[in-house]
Amino acid sequence: MKYLSSHLIHHVDQVISVSLEDQLRDYSSVISFFFNQHIFINLRSCKFYSISPSSRLNRVIRQLKILTKLELFQIIQPRSMSLSDPLKRKLSKTILKHKLSNLHMVDLAFQYDYQYLTNTISINHSLTSLYMILHGTSTYCSIYGILPILHNYRALRQLRVRIANSRIFYINQGM
Repeated sequence: MKYLSSHLIHHVDQVISVSLEDQLRDYSSVISFFFNQHIFINLRSCKFYSISPSSRLNRVIRQLKILTKLELFQIIQPRSMSLSDPLKRKLSKTILKHKLSNLHMVDLAFQYDYQYLTNTISINHSLTSLYMILHGTSTYCSIYGILPILHNYRALRQLRVRIANSRIFYINQGM
């Protein structure tokens, strides 16, 4: 990783897409490593896979806030690698509030209670594609949980939602 990073130093402004799995052999926090070493000013596509629960992503989150050319953001997190609720909230809030970019497609494939976010934050109105896994008790987590999303995201062309509680998974795809 250090060897690859050293070659990026003079070419980091040419990077328009990153796709990083957070654990590589014995080295954890690949995402943090690259975002601590480089500022990807021209990033258009950003995909993170299997974020380590121990990753420190504060610098990554700060960079995500200033990426003006970002069009696609995706996190694919396996259920076996649970992230902390504060980290989920920071990542979700940062991306859903993102207003500096051309961000059109967001995939947040980790279980989280998005009710707070969809009801209380000022959101990016340019999203055309959104995927989320709503997770919580059946009292709060239902098909009615996506109504604020439909109300606030008027530009959406594709909404994919998975509604999950501790025992039952419902999948509702398409809009």
